[in-house]
Amino acid sequence: MSYNYQKVNGPQGKDNSPGLKKNVLVAPRSWFDVLSPEADPDGDTVGRIKITGDHTFITGKGWIQLYTTLDTGQLTAEMVGDRDSKVQNPKVECKHPGSKEEIMAFADAAKNDEFICLVQGLNNEYLQLGSDGLEALIMGNYDSGKVSGGYKGWTFTIESFGKTFLYEGNITMLPEASGSGSSS
Repeated sequence: MSYNYQKVNGPQGKDNSPGLKKNVLVAPRSWFDVLSPEADPDGDTVGRIKITGDHTFITGKGWIQLYTTLDTGQLTAEMVGDRDSKVQNPKVECKHPGSKEEIMAFADAAKNDEFICLVQGLNNEYLQLGSDGLEALIMGNYDSGKVSGGYKGWTFTIESFGKTFLYEGNITMLPEASGSGSSS
């Protein structure tokens, strides 16, 4: 399974806006019924980094929307490992304001779980961190800030190993407590 090298074009007049949108979508790995694999895993095209099928959830589950303060989220994917033995280390760092009970409970529970995460770029593409067997971890750190300034809230680091995928499947949100959910 090798990549067939070909011409790599620039933006060609299309937007290449930096940054991430505010909401990060996360779901524990145990909530998925089916994790769609990357397209054409045996091929030699860019399809090896694209997920075109839909992830499906067990009944009553879906993506959790984690609000983050605009312009605090950043995705990096550093190459790690030794020569002839490298892998990407995708990582998102973002901030969530305040110290409300639900975010404190989320941070406490998330530290011991494994996740699949989606972040949305400003050009509306979804990037996925985590895959089957290489799930993402979510770690939260709290800072009260100072009376004179600073950010009061949580800094979350979402980290995985493997590839950063383009996710093109449907997005099923976690149903509201009343039982009404949305799908887009």
